[in-house]
Amino acid sequence: MLTKKLPKSFQQEKTGNYFSKPVLEDFIEYEKLGLKIIDKDYYENLLEKHF
Repeated sequence: MLTKKLPKSFQQEKTGNYFSKPVLEDFIEYEKLGLKIIDKDYYENLLEKHF
């Protein structure tokens, strides 16, 4: 199996990113894209498997 190394990148010390908490509108837009943050069936299967 061939694996490629990811290129290195260094964080700029004086710059950075801040990400706030999502608001209701963010979740609505996410669902409009057809995406789910958590799937009920997956969550239930996870709980059954590990607990």
